Amino acid sequence: MKNKVLFLIPCSKKKTDKEVIKCNQKTVFNYLSPQFQQKLKKAREKFKDCIKSDSNLINALSRYNGHLYNVAPSFKQKLFNAIKENKLDLFIISAGFGIVHAFERIPDYDLRMDNKIAKQWIDLELPSIIEDLIIRNDFEKIFGFFSLTSGYMKIFQKICLKKLNKQGGCFFIPKGKGGSFITPRQLGKAILDMIENRFRPEETVKNIKNIEFKSPCSEC
Repeated sequence: MKNKVLFLIPCSKKKTDKEVIKCNQKTVFNYLSPQFQQKLKKAREKFKDCIKSDSNLINALSRYNGHLYNVAPSFKQKLFNAIKENKLDLFIISAGFGIVHAFERIPDYDLRMDNKIAKQWIDLELPSIIEDLIIRNDFEKIFGFFSLTSGYMKIFQKICLKKLNKQGGCFFIPKGKGGSFITPRQLGKAILDMIENRFRPEETVKNIKNIEFKSPCSEC
């Protein structure tokens, strides 16, 4: 049975070479139709110069190591368990790769998802690639976890869940209530709370300080 819940989370500037999660590889290309596989492959070519050629390959869930990924010692393990128990599937929006599965093996790279890079990914049809992933795998509920003013949010806002007839939205911290340390940690707490409370966003908004939730469909 396919997972019906999809989590989309940001990559992070801070990365590690230590593979703390042991899993069989899954790649985003297995989730995409042939047309969008080719679109993503061509798009990734645009960013190949940011890849560290001497880097080893480890799964993305291990690779990213910013504040969101370290909100609790068990954060990565709990996500791994939720995926393996078929509670959800997890993809990471990445400055270097566009979108990767949490279990996809990737090298280290040096690129931030600032507004300029986000616009490039939007122009390269990353939102449409994500929509194809949602449709092709029949995800019913889609939840994003992003800073309100980030490039990730700009990409996520191009995805129209209403048009796709899907439920979900995005968790974020309102302006003036976050910061480079607080925002990713609160989003990390929201991710764990959503898993623990069976994907009820209204409960997570109550449980996690300063967290809000909205539909991403700004373009619909």
